[in-house]
Amino acid sequence: MSLKRSLFSGFAAIAFVAASASLSAAHADAVNHSKAITLGGNNFAAAPGRLATTLQSNATLGGQAVNHSLAFTSGGFDRAIAAGRNSVAQQENSTVGGTATNHSAAVTLGGRNDVIARGTDSFATQSTTTVGGFAQNHSLSKTTGGNNFAAALGRDSAVEQDTLTLGGVAVNHSTNIVNGANNKAIASGKGSQVVQQTVTSD
Repeated sequence: MSLKRSLFSGFAAIAFVAASASLSAAHADAVNHSKAITLGGNNFAAAPGRLATTLQSNATLGGQAVNHSLAFTSGGFDRAIAAGRNSVAQQENSTVGGTATNHSAAVTLGGRNDVIARGTDSFATQSTTTVGGFAQNHSLSKTTGGNNFAAALGRDSAVEQDTLTLGGVAVNHSTNIVNGANNKAIASGKGSQVVQQTVTSD
């Protein structure tokens, strides 16, 4: 199957570059009576199927908070399971916190993604990237990605899900909310294939 031969799509590469480009702005710093809270972990990977393979990679990077501000970043709680015989489950998740200055808050919510390869000889891959926004001067930037589900349930089925959520900018007593979460991709029929690519930005 074409999806099974290609573990990395061009879209996944773009998402990785987007996350990498944001690393310089996300060091989990708190300055001048601010708070930078970063939550990751609680991830689960299993390959209970005979000759099954599971690959899981997770990264949660905190944001920056300056001058009585809050940078809250939450990732983790991701699951990758290869339950079918000779099945493959691959998952890559990145959550990068935003920046808040001058009595503002940057809230970034990723994680809680599930990928399951349950059918015999099935293949499921999931790539999720959530990048927080920028808030300044009594503002709020809230970015919600994650909570995505990808499953290859049928025999010889394949599913590929790529989700990218980019936060926006809120300045001067403003609010910016970006929600790109809660996507589902399911290949339940024998030999079925599903490809889902989602980009959400301000």
